[in-house]
Amino acid sequence: MMLDPGTDPKLDSLLSEWGVKLDNRLAVDVSGSVALGPAVPIVTDYGQHPITQDFGNGISFYRLARPIYTTPVPGVEATPILLTKAYPNTWAESDLQNENLQFDKESDRQGPLTLGVALKRKLPAVSPTPSPTATESRMVIIGDSDFATNGSFLQQLNGDVFLNSVSWATQQNQQTLSIRPKESKNRRINLTNLQASVIGLSSLLVLPLIGFAAAFVLWWLRR
Repeated sequence: MMLDPGTDPKLDSLLSEWGVKLDNRLAVDVSGSVALGPAVPIVTDYGQHPITQDFGNGISFYRLARPIYTTPVPGVEATPILLTKAYPNTWAESDLQNENLQFDKESDRQGPLTLGVALKRKLPAVSPTPSPTATESRMVIIGDSDFATNGSFLQQLNGDVFLNSVSWATQQNQQTLSIRPKESKNRRINLTNLQASVIGLSSLLVLPLIGFAAAFVLWWLRR
């Protein structure tokens, strides 16, 4: 599930069964490590989980994200997979109208903040005979959806976070979850013989003539 701040998915009863609580505050990052602005928290801490096991200290970012909190529930195993930097670099901001960001100990919450969590719990046995069906229920909750859109999906580890989360939640992770290789793009320019000749003549004749003309003008003005 990708649950943006300022939205009410009407899932409180379901989330409470898993011990999940959504924060309506905005996660801010004032570390200045990138030029994305304070409303785009940077994550380099991915906890210990199969979804993020190969991420190391790689970067992913989450524009306009909400923190997620968990409380212990019997039978539910919750693992944070997206953790922001610690305070004073990050916090959960309650005043979204004030452009001058400043931590308020009365209404804000100090980082590190959890922006994503993976949860699982065992399913009750329905028969004594072994079954190839799933034996546990899984869920991944991330407090942002922008990271998986076209503009951000291919940036850093954003796409890997999304795809690995889907694979793990749907229990299709028989193969090791990892970072996918980035596809190389063909940036070659195809030119006709005439176009290639024009470019060659321009570099040999036109550009030097422009340089000589500029030098002559400067000499003339300084006479």
